[in-house]
Amino acid sequence: SFSLSQITLRLVDATTLGKAAIQLELLLSTCLFLSREGFRLALINAKSTSKDISVENIAWLSVPLGSIISLLILFLHYFYFSSETSGLDYQVAGSLFAAGALLECLSEPVLILTMRTLNVSDRAAAEGFAVLVKAVTNVLL
Repeated sequence: SFSLSQITLRLVDATTLGKAAIQLELLLSTCLFLSREGFRLALINAKSTSKDISVENIAWLSVPLGSIISLLILFLHYFYFSSETSGLDYQVAGSLFAAGALLECLSEPVLILTMRTLNVSDRAAAEGFAVLVKAVTNVLL
């Protein structure tokens, strides 16, 4: 991912990179933090019982919550934080970042399950693949 980040730095001008690195990453981080951190802290530290089904069901609540938060933050991005000078490209980029946050929220129940079962090798492989896909996507877009 380091070399792909270097390619991105060489291909993108400073203004566009600043908007993406600060404002759009803030949009993504806010969506993800609000929709999943509470579930992670509560469910990973929950005591194991014979009824782990309830933990799995609660973990799936992060998906609708993530979609609601992504739509809310996208609405705020469109109507309050996008100035007229930013243009349509900036709004499309905000939509793509919100869609990316929603896709990451879809994987959250599986991540919670792997963290509860201490399945570190699967988690590391999945996160490595996700970082590589994100870096390639950044270069292509």
